[in-house]
Amino acid sequence: MYLCMASNFLMVEQFAFFQVPSEQEQLRARQISAQQINKVEELWKTNPDASLEDLEKPGVDDEPQSVVLKYEDAYQVKTF
Repeated sequence: MYLCMASNFLMVEQFAFFQVPSEQEQLRARQISAQQINKVEELWKTNPDASLEDLEKPGVDDEPQSVVLKYEDAYQVKTF
């Protein structure tokens, strides 16, 4: 099967898959880091409706406690 690059380009132009954001939308846009993207993707596994605002909720951004091989006292065991 032979595909012509020119005809494929025209097809993409005809089916505008995206729209260029207006200047106002570009000014309103915010920068997000790769780490934020990864965290939102992790949230999507349990909540498909999660958004960047959900990252600001308490407890979402917390890293789990590291596991220790030996506890120093009973308080450390209790708080784990």
